Amino acid sequence: MAEIGLRQPPAKRLSRDERDRGFESHPLRDFWMKKYIIIFLISAFLPDISFSEIIGHFGRVEGDAKIKRKGATELGKIFEGFTIGEGDWIVTGNDGKVEMIFNGGYILKMKENSSIKIFHAVSTPKGDILSRVIMGEGLFFVKIEPKRETGIVPEIEIPHGLVFGKRGSLFIIKISKDESRIYSLEGKVVVKDKQEEVSVTLEKGYMTSIPGNGFQSTPREIPPDEMEKLRESFNE
Repeated sequence: MAEIGLRQPPAKRLSRDERDRGFESHPLRDFWMKKYIIIFLISAFLPDISFSEIIGHFGRVEGDAKIKRKGATELGKIFEGFTIGEGDWIVTGNDGKVEMIFNGGYILKMKENSSIKIFHAVSTPKGDILSRVIMGEGLFFVKIEPKRETGIVPEIEIPHGLVFGKRGSLFIIKISKDESRIYSLEGKVVVKDKQEEVSVTLEKGYMTSIPGNGFQSTPREIPPDEMEKLRESFNE
């Protein structure tokens, strides 16, 4: 005698409304709803986020330090780990200090009452990223690791000139309303004024200045005691 198998009734075709009602209690719905809520909260509390090319992130942050992203209308507070991208404008107040760590071994520290803008970041044929930053008044410490791999190639614009750091260099830029001073503590730094477009290479232990008239001064040696104080300031 042949066995008679049980046959399932044909599946019912659900309407769109019935499918939607069924999805309301489906686990996938909870997953996507949580994802959308997270995205909404990020955009609500960090409205100044820019998705331009990321070229670094913020390290140590102290006191009054704020950032204005490209396309944003307001300044927002900086937190350690925030990314750095093209068009960012960073400012510090009376007690503000910021450490910026760029890709490829390039560190820039801003002290109190300083401002800087990440002007552009362009990839080069060698795979490096040519990054120009524009410094306003303030005190800045720049350290470039002696690595030979691809990474950030810093190009720093100051009120009356340009500064190009070399691999393995450590230098300081102090900008006031009257002049810009550049101190070389390690390695070599190239300084170019905008008036005569004369490039000067600062060796370790030398400094130069560019006053408001745009003419760069002759490099002079930094006194040992001043060198020591500058080094201590970098580590603060």
